[in-house]
Amino acid sequence: MNTEILHSIASFDEQFDAFTAQSYELLFDRYPDYLDMFVLDVDGGVQRSMMRTSMEIISGYATGADVNNRLEGARLNHFGYGVTDEIFDQFFEVLHAVFQRHLGGAWSNDHQQAWLEMRQYFAATAG
Repeated sequence: MNTEILHSIASFDEQFDAFTAQSYELLFDRYPDYLDMFVLDVDGGVQRSMMRTSMEIISGYATGADVNNRLEGARLNHFGYGVTDEIFDQFFEVLHAVFQRHLGGAWSNDHQQAWLEMRQYFAATAG
């Protein structure tokens, strides 16, 4: 069980819309070319679905579940849209930044280490 990850995402369900908006705002700010990938997502449904799936993977990882198959399936699904492993992993980088910002002064070195380890684990499932 990874308590630092769980602590950092504890308010996700209550603030789903806000976290989703912040995450995609940051994604498109950092990677403006990715906006074209969502041109048909006029109602934001794809973004909400991706956010929910990403958070299910994160919370699964944090509770000790085996998320390898879920990550592999998500990677394969996105590959059809031209999303490389690098692009796929960048979304978790963005989520890392959003939750760090959310915790503000409560963000600790332990939180940072836990997120970095989780992202490294996710990246290692590529290819």
